[in-house]
Amino acid sequence: MLANGILSPGASVESLAVGATTFSSGSSIFAYEVDSSVVVGSGSAADLLVSNGNLSIGTGSILEFTDLAATPAAFSQGTKFSLISYGSNSWSGGLFTHQGNELSNLETFSTGLNQWEIRYNDPVGGSNFTIDQLSGSSVTITAVPEPASLGRVGPGAFAPRPLTEPDLWVPHPALWVPFSQVKQERLTRGQFRDRVQFLPRRCQ
Repeated sequence: MLANGILSPGASVESLAVGATTFSSGSSIFAYEVDSSVVVGSGSAADLLVSNGNLSIGTGSILEFTDLAATPAAFSQGTKFSLISYGSNSWSGGLFTHQGNELSNLETFSTGLNQWEIRYNDPVGGSNFTIDQLSGSSVTITAVPEPASLGRVGPGAFAPRPLTEPDLWVPHPALWVPFSQVKQERLTRGQFRDRVQFLPRRCQ
């Protein structure tokens, strides 16, 4: 199949089998659909494209991601979907672009209510339409945790980080506290400011 426009496995979540698949450079859109209201274990929570031949992804080919649920919900961490199953056939090494960002292999990206990791040559397919998938490689996405700075919740989520040696400069001209004089403790900035006035100082 030569995709010069929009390629979608179906009008809703579907599995579509084709021959060798080529996404033309700069003119192809892979419109991928999921449904977060469907139980992932049912196998029909996300589209699947089966390529019975080599997979070629041209530069600038766009990956669009749509959740069809009336009230979208986040997928559980570790949820994996196969976008394209191409089995023992070859992948050209081309990459999809999502929201203006070219997605390299194992790169993470945000869409919907999840952070996803994409893998273009995953030997283990996802949970969608498993009976239709070929034995071999797949392009997959896996739900992964948000970065710690954005995704932490609960006690300690906004706790100040411990000081490290480069932080132990006193904000006063020509005065410095040697690191050897500071006890080997994990002090917050506030604790350090409270204690530093009692430490011996020497000029730099």
